[in-house]
Amino acid sequence: MDPAYVFAFIMVAVGAAVSGMAAFGFSLVIVPPMLLVFEPATVTAVVIVLTLITRWLVLVDAWASIRWRTVAAMAPLGFIGSFAGARVLATFDDSSIKLMASGVVITSALLLLSGRSIPGAHAPVAGPIAGFASGFLNTATGMAGPPVALLMSARDVATQVFRGTLTAFFYLISITGFIALIAEDLVGRRELGFSLAMLPAALIGTWTGQRLTRAISPVAFRRAILILLIITGVIGAVAALRDLA
Repeated sequence: MDPAYVFAFIMVAVGAAVSGMAAFGFSLVIVPPMLLVFEPATVTAVVIVLTLITRWLVLVDAWASIRWRTVAAMAPLGFIGSFAGARVLATFDDSSIKLMASGVVITSALLLLSGRSIPGAHAPVAGPIAGFASGFLNTATGMAGPPVALLMSARDVATQVFRGTLTAFFYLISITGFIALIAEDLVGRRELGFSLAMLPAALIGTWTGQRLTRAISPVAFRRAILILLIITGVIGAVAALRDLA
């Protein structure tokens, strides 16, 4: 078996386990290392397709905790951002996309690790802004999580509300994101075939993560993941800068 596919299978399983526990982090975990091996369009397609296929497991589990008013505030501009991000992915060179992705990971992890609050997090405009940024990053880099995760963290919502609301929003913009990628001719049989090959890893990881939710200290888990994200983000940034040099 191709070592690159084995590597991708492992990373997808780990990312899905993280997402199963925290409701976000799947793309943050898998995108930087996978960009070292695969093209940005392929990685983005894998993230969005697997999100569409597997997120319903978390969605069903956290359905009662979803704040639909928050989702409704973020979704419309999130849809617009999806098409803007797909245009950037189709236009920019691979190294620039990789550097953008690594920068998003590092910045987000440092902000979450520091525990700093976002000014104006409770303002009515905060939701739409976070939604647009999330939709844009979803198709441009494959990472929708940071803007809305930071917003929800700043609002200090309960863990189950955090998981449910983010999952519902991610599911909606993944549908739009998939349409946007098709419109830009970035998804074909190759990307879909690769995504489906990774499906067992995503399902196993999600199932495992949900089972571990009550067994692991949330604080310790979050800190460990954020440190891991910083490391992978730095590795990705160095690789991107090397390619641009």
